Amino acid sequence: GNAWPENKVDSKTTPAQMLKEYYDYFTDCVESTSTMGYFASITGNHDHLRINMGARNTPDQLKVMLTWIMTMPLPILYYGDEIGMRSLVDMPNVEGANHNGKERSGARSPMQWTSGETAGFSTCTPDKLYLPVCTQWSPATSYPQYLDWKKSFEAGKAKPLAKGEITVESQENDPESILNWTRELIALRKTSEALWADSKFIPIFHEEQPYPMIYLRTNGIETFLIALNPTGTRKSVKVNAEVAEYRSATKDIKGNVVPVKTLGKGSYKRTPKGDTITLEPTSGIIVRL
Repeated sequence: GNAWPENKVDSKTTPAQMLKEYYDYFTDCVESTSTMGYFASITGNHDHLRINMGARNTPDQLKVMLTWIMTMPLPILYYGDEIGMRSLVDMPNVEGANHNGKERSGARSPMQWTSGETAGFSTCTPDKLYLPVCTQWSPATSYPQYLDWKKSFEAGKAKPLAKGEITVESQENDPESILNWTRELIALRKTSEALWADSKFIPIFHEEQPYPMIYLRTNGIETFLIALNPTGTRKSVKVNAEVAEYRSATKDIKGNVVPVKTLGKGSYKRTPKGDTITLEPTSGIIVRL
């Protein structure tokens, strides 16, 4: 809940350097473990804060992050991340969850099924719950802040960041929910061998323009291009030689290509000078090449 110490804020590394470091690290890990097993990408676990933490926590922002994880070779989806459960800091310290300066309680709160003080996890009174729940789309980053925000919210003086709640019940029948977006990604993985663990991960990196984040997943027969824009500004980039040998479904297409999946607003257009990818803020596309 406190400001990050200034001496730990990396203000010198550029977005391009960060993304390049990630690509290099991930591909090295995949190659070095290829004869031993699979290298996983996780949304979180009981020792790490969830992806819904800090200031970037709208449903669309979380969908971009989930699209990235769920299209990697071996994704691991931590319970609750499929509905965007929130990690708050300064939570109660239960069973040593917060130890040596590392806060883990925020990733261990009960699964949120329905609205209410215990989110449908238990019929106990809220004070008996293992850890408190946060079912609203609150901008609060710490538990004390959340309690203050909740009072204002219940008094009609504060608004949530998004419609609905962070519960299965609220998102079950909402086609635009994080839950149903996650289900769509899982269904796509299930039917597409190019997204499976044994298929290749090929990053496409432009140092002069690191975003949108672009990579290929291919099994040599079918290839998907995933382009993600987690930023708050419109991004456009051309790709040509990087994808030329992988074109199959789009080989004879001229003009706009219809993505398999679109998050927010984005387009993929084939032109004589190369393929143009355009993504509006906080968006992404999955294209079958």
